Amino acid sequence: MNNILLNDSTSNMRHLDKADDFITRYLLPFGLFVQLTAITWLGKGGAISQTYVWLILPAFISALLKLRHFRHLKPGILEAAFFMFVAWAALSWFWSDTETELNDLLKRCLYVLLYVYAIVQCAKDAYKLEKLLLLATLVITISAAFALINHYIIQDHQLAYRSYRLFSMGIGKYGDFKHPINAGIFYGVYAVYLFTWLATRAKTKLAMTAAIIGISVLSFYVLMTWSRGPIIALITSFAVISIVIRNSKTNIALLVGALGVLFVAVNYGHALLSPKIFDTGMNNRTNIWQAVIELIRQSPLVGYGFEHQTNIWIGNWLVPHAHNLPLQMVLNYGLVGITLLIAMAVGMLLAIKRFWGNPLAKYAFALMLFGSVSMVSDVYSLINRPGEFWLITWLPLGLAIAAKQVHLTKQHTK
Repeated sequence: MNNILLNDSTSNMRHLDKADDFITRYLLPFGLFVQLTAITWLGKGGAISQTYVWLILPAFISALLKLRHFRHLKPGILEAAFFMFVAWAALSWFWSDTETELNDLLKRCLYVLLYVYAIVQCAKDAYKLEKLLLLATLVITISAAFALINHYIIQDHQLAYRSYRLFSMGIGKYGDFKHPINAGIFYGVYAVYLFTWLATRAKTKLAMTAAIIGISVLSFYVLMTWSRGPIIALITSFAVISIVIRNSKTNIALLVGALGVLFVAVNYGHALLSPKIFDTGMNNRTNIWQAVIELIRQSPLVGYGFEHQTNIWIGNWLVPHAHNLPLQMVLNYGLVGITLLIAMAVGMLLAIKRFWGNPLAKYAFALMLFGSVSMVSDVYSLINRPGEFWLITWLPLGLAIAAKQVHLTKQHTK
């Protein structure tokens, strides 16, 4: 009888493992592809809903199937800080003035956890994950090219500074980000990823040529959003990556980049560096930050809780958030929250440095770099629904953890 029960239990475990293997091999990669690209072929609402169906739900099922293995996990600084930050954000609901229901916030926290989990699971086949990211970049590059052609050739918008700020494909809700800053961040992510791939993985002349064309298209889209944060983040990322990954390709990139910056400076420098911009404190950013710092001083330790809005009046402009992610995180989650966030960033850098030989670590570094610069003036939330902000926060985090897990798996198999 005991043998029969043992055999049945073993058989059930095998069925569960097969189901989990199917989800990991097929559903999660497809779901990740949907999350990365669907806004360009489904629109923002469709992209979010289909991300739930094809990525979040399969990740949840996979996590349940793996529950029996979780007791063997030994989280490091990165994983522990990540989980504790998400838990602290959820806990902050109790002293927040948000209108979001607690169950809705808990779902958002779960979505973030499952997203990172899905990336790590996809990285079990690092080669396949890299190909998936390249395929997603191809789709996004085509959408960027279509948007540029539609807006500046078919619709004949002017290329002059901020005469038209690009933020959509121009047809219905396809690729519509509602705001140029969001669009600049989204397309900037793929430009930075493709640049890193060119610097580290492109071998043939055809691959290098295709990558250069793609980077040019994506970068021009970012420029045409006329969003200073993403533009500065893009230039900074290209420069730092070229310095960190030194080879003949990045040396050429530095030269071409310098010529590109010179071109922008000559043609648009007077507008980008207009005295009026600095007179208003970089579009009132400095005034906003000073007002937020005053709010922080009133509740420095635990902050004001999840989704607290600044509601600062700058002239006739009611400002809902800090326009600076570190300040917003201190405002929302206090010194406790920002300490956990810094621990998470340190953990990412340590993992990236240790596993630098893995291409995933290089991609994590590039996206983290781009995101960090973008966050200085534009990004304002981390615990949110699937969207472009995930690509500069949770995607690089997942890639950093994935690089570590790939290394540990290789050690275990040896």
